[in-house]
Amino acid sequence: GAVSAGPPRFKCNALGDVEWQSAQQELHVARLLLEAQQWAASVFHAQQAVEHVIKAAMLRTCGVTGDEFRGGEGHSLTSLLQRTGLTSPVATEELQRLSTAYLATRYAPFPPPAAPSVPYAAYTSHDAEDGVAVASIMVEWGRNTEQVEPSLSQAGP
Repeated sequence: GAVSAGPPRFKCNALGDVEWQSAQQELHVARLLLEAQQWAASVFHAQQAVEHVIKAAMLRTCGVTGDEFRGGEGHSLTSLLQRTGLTSPVATEELQRLSTAYLATRYAPFPPPAAPSVPYAAYTSHDAEDGVAVASIMVEWGRNTEQVEPSLSQAGP
């Protein structure tokens, strides 16, 4: 039988550059929030840093669909990275933990448990330190990966 092509995949080096710059900015914000003891917010921005690194790579390799870029499929870090064919510098479990944090840092569980609590109460300094550490490794990986860092694949002056 015929294989469905699926939604179109978009490649764009210029948008990849924007995603890469966003990744570095999100890591900076995650570190500032860690210093300010804003644990859940730090974890969220660490997740965003990793997501932007991966999307920068996707925009230069396999491309992204609209839903992967801005929709529901765009926050599963493991599946996004797998699409690139690149090897993750961090364990799958670390990426999955950050993927969960995309929603869990900001929204209470629904339907609510017997005693709902604010989502940020579930995050500790350890979670924030781990999140920033994973994001730092991913950004450093990006700096050394030509599918992310544009200066590695462009001819010098």
